[in-house]
Amino acid sequence: MIKPALLCDTCPNVFITERNHASNSYLTRAAIAAGWTITKSENGWWLNECDECRTTDRKDTTT
Repeated sequence: MIKPALLCDTCPNVFITERNHASNSYLTRAAIAAGWTITKSENGWWLNECDECRTTDRKDTTT
């Protein structure tokens, strides 16, 4: 069974959909509905940030 996932770029959190083989657009819409933000940075890369990082402004210190 393949479950699409979205990784937070700030911390180790992962968003997983309930649908198997979901499209990228479905995954993006579901993550945004769950409180995640997905923005394009100045250099053109997409940045994924989970709801925890958005509300606490936490930065990952494990790297």
